[in-house]
Amino acid sequence: QLPNPSLRPCAQHGAMDGGTLYELKSQARCLAAVEGDADRNRFLLGTLNLRAANELHVVEYNEDTSEATCVQVYEMPHETWDLCSCPGAEHAGKVLAVHNDAGATQFAVMYDVDAIRTDGLEPAGSHAGGPPGKLATLSAGKSPAEAVRKVAWDPTGDATRVVTLSRSRIDLWALDKPSGTPAPAATCQAPAPPDNVPKSRVASRAWNALCWDPHHANTLATGDGAGNVATIDLRTMAVAGSVAGAHAEPIRHLDYNPNRPHVILSCGEDDEVKFWDLRKLGGGAADAGGLKPLRTLREGGHAHWVTCARYNRFHDQLVLTGSTDGGVKLWRCAEISSSPPADDGYEGEDGEGSNEKDGVAKNYTMHEESVYSVVWSAADAWIFGSLSFDGRLAMNYVPPAEKYRILL
Repeated sequence: QLPNPSLRPCAQHGAMDGGTLYELKSQARCLAAVEGDADRNRFLLGTLNLRAANELHVVEYNEDTSEATCVQVYEMPHETWDLCSCPGAEHAGKVLAVHNDAGATQFAVMYDVDAIRTDGLEPAGSHAGGPPGKLATLSAGKSPAEAVRKVAWDPTGDATRVVTLSRSRIDLWALDKPSGTPAPAATCQAPAPPDNVPKSRVASRAWNALCWDPHHANTLATGDGAGNVATIDLRTMAVAGSVAGAHAEPIRHLDYNPNRPHVILSCGEDDEVKFWDLRKLGGGAADAGGLKPLRTLREGGHAHWVTCARYNRFHDQLVLTGSTDGGVKLWRCAEISSSPPADDGYEGEDGEGSNEKDGVAKNYTMHEESVYSVVWSAADAWIFGSLSFDGRLAMNYVPPAEKYRILL
């Protein structure tokens, strides 16, 4: 039962194939875990309506009853193209959203989503049905090249440090000033493409993926439309190293290994997921041609673009991927994790498999349209959500056999 009858028409709820569905009546791309809440499985969903009203849903998943329940729905002024919450527990209600103003401009806004701080499923008082509190607008400019594409919080939980990613620049924002319009504290411009890059390919080198290193607070990773990965040093606001041609097509998402420093995964429109050891990069902005990935996920993989890939935040043996083929896959990647199998082979003396081979652990088929977001719960290592373009949120578990293979 929803906490407020007026919210009932906003979503439909049900179970399917062992998982739980929460269905918006709007298109959507953005799903984010409430990072600062380690006690409840809470998620944020932003809608994508060009001509109709947009919303931000706060959803809680109860693992005991397998129900996904609406905590609160907020009015949003524009389409939401990116979404993330502050990882600091004391600032859990702070949320960054990237909005598109009907194609005119694209910018980031920091909100105070007070429903995140509530206990239980009670409506959030004065904000029930209204917009969340607006704290700041982060805009790099009004030109298409300056349109904000991605946002990220400092992974240490520092709510005053935020980065925004545009096509050719990264802005570091210091939000510790009590008043006034925020301005970038520092800016990194994308390096000029090599002379041998055709003019027709220059635009494709625009940055479109961003991830902040959880092990090194002054390092970012970016991915661009030409399939290149680059690391950025926030102290110098310059490219520190890069992997040229990491993917044959545009990169859609990046994620750092939470347990192994310097290891990152990338995925893109070439239908592949690749793992990289960034310690092997050369210094400076020169491309590190010839760097080989630790592993590439192909066998049993997706049939179309891989739009999102994420490490399990506690057990890096598990990787979750979503794709425009409508599929969600859970991968076992133990051999390149922080806890690789103890033995070298896969068979014991009795011929029985002592370790399952790495690869697809499970396929999840609860979506009918392209999947654009997959996220792990911040409160439970074995729960995750996936969001497809038709507004369907699917909540699922890691299979028990896979869970106990890791724990035992």
